Amino acid sequence: MLKVIPLPLLVLFLFTGCLSQSPSLHGADKPEPEESRAVEKSDDWRIELERLQSMGDTVGLLSLLDEHKDELEGEMSTLYLSLLMADSRLEEAELLGAQLLDEKPDDVNVLYMNALIYDMEGRGEEADTLIQKAYGLDNTNPDVNLYLAEMELRKKDYKGANEYLGVVLEREPENFSALVAKADVLMHLGKGNDDLNEKFLADAVKVLDKVEEIAPDYVYTYVDRSRALTVLGQTTRAMRDLNKAVELEPDVEWHYLDRLVLNLKYFGWLDRAVEDIKSIEAINPNNLFAHIYAAGVYDDLKEYDLALEYYEKVMAARPDYAYSYEGAGKIYYMNEEYDKAESCFLKSYELIYPYEGFILMAALAMKNQGKNFEAKELLTESGKGLDRESLTYEVFRYMKDGGSDYFISGEIARETDKDERNKAWFYLGEMYLLQDSPRSAQAAFLNLSEEDGYLEADIANWHNRGVDE
Repeated sequence: MLKVIPLPLLVLFLFTGCLSQSPSLHGADKPEPEESRAVEKSDDWRIELERLQSMGDTVGLLSLLDEHKDELEGEMSTLYLSLLMADSRLEEAELLGAQLLDEKPDDVNVLYMNALIYDMEGRGEEADTLIQKAYGLDNTNPDVNLYLAEMELRKKDYKGANEYLGVVLEREPENFSALVAKADVLMHLGKGNDDLNEKFLADAVKVLDKVEEIAPDYVYTYVDRSRALTVLGQTTRAMRDLNKAVELEPDVEWHYLDRLVLNLKYFGWLDRAVEDIKSIEAINPNNLFAHIYAAGVYDDLKEYDLALEYYEKVMAARPDYAYSYEGAGKIYYMNEEYDKAESCFLKSYELIYPYEGFILMAALAMKNQGKNFEAKELLTESGKGLDRESLTYEVFRYMKDGGSDYFISGEIARETDKDERNKAWFYLGEMYLLQDSPRSAQAAFLNLSEEDGYLEADIANWHNRGVDE
C-alpha cells in the first residue's frame, strides 16, 4: 500500500535514507554531511537551501527551514510543510497547512497536503472533500491521482485504482510509489480467470523488475514478485527472490514462512524447511503458522515425537484448526494413548470431512481401551448410510461383528481399487492385533509397505518398522 505522505518527499527519503534513519529531526543532534563541512556555509540561507536540496539532504533542509520558518513564502512554505509531515510533526504541519489553505484555497498542492494531514488524523470526510476539490482543479496531478488510487486500494477497488495509477505513470513513468501500487493492482485484477490472471501477473513481474532497478533494496519487490512468479511456474526465480528478501530483512519471520511454503509445495526440501522453521522460532516462538508447518514437516520426516509437540501446540492455540487432529490422533494411536486418539479421530470426522477411516480409527481406539460396546454402537450408527456393495461396508461389518477373516480377506482380494484394498488390509491387520495374531497382522500390514502419506499407510509402516527393529 502507498505511504500517505507527500510523494516527492517519499521518493527523496527512500533514496537518501535521511528521514528514515532519524525518528525525529526536531531538536536532535544532526551531524553535518561531509560535503557541507568541506564547503563554507553561505551567509545567504536561500543559497544554502538550494545546496541542500541539490544534495538531497532532508535532515539539513528541515533544520534550516526550522531556523527560518518565519521568513518562508511560496514553494518554500510548501516544502517545509512536506518535511514536517514526513517527520511526523503533525501538530505543526496542521497549523501550517491551515494557514496555507487560508492563503491559497485553490492551490492543488496545498489542498493535497492538507488532505494528507486530515487522513492521517482520521478525518476522512474532510480529507475527501479537499482531494476532490484538488482533482477538480487538476485531474492530471500525479500526487492527487496517487492519493485517489490509495483510497481505491483501501476499498479493494483495483480497477478504480488502476485508472488513477495510469494517469500518474503517464506523467511520471519512474514514480516509485505508483509502480509499487501498480504491481499490487495487477496481482489482483485477474483473479478468478486463470488465463487473465497469468497475463496480469506477467505484467506485474515486469513492473516489479522496474521497481528493483529504481530501489534494489526495497524488500517487498522480492516478496511480491516471488508470489507472482510462483503462480507463473517460475519457482526457481521465485526462490531467488525469497532468498534476497531474507538477506535484506533477516529478522522478519514472514520471509522465512514464505520461503518455507515454497520449499514444501514445489521443491519438497524438508531439511531446508526445518531450517526456516527454526529461524522463525528464533524470532517468534509463538508463530502459529510455523507450528502448523512444523507439525506436518516432522510428521513427513517420521519424527513423530516432535510432530506431536507441534500438533499439541496448534490444538491448544487453535482448537478449531481441523487438520491437527488427524495427525495428533495418528501419533496418539501409535503411542497407545488410545483415549486421546479416540477423541482426535472423532474430532477429525466432525471438523474435516466425513471420512469413514476416522470412524474406523476411533472404533479401534475404543476397542484397545476395552470399550467394545461403545465401538459397536459407533460403527452401527455411522455405517447406516454406507453402500452395502462396497468394501468399506464389509470392513465396518467385520469390525463391528467379527466373523471369519477368510470371508473379509476374499472381499479385499476382489477389490479393484488399490487404495480401498490397501486400507482394508490395514484395518484387518489392526483386528488381528486385537485378536493377538501378530504374524497375521504383519502379513496384512506388508500390503501397505510401498504406500506413504496417508493415515492408514503411516500406521502400517510404523508397525512394519517396529517388526524390523
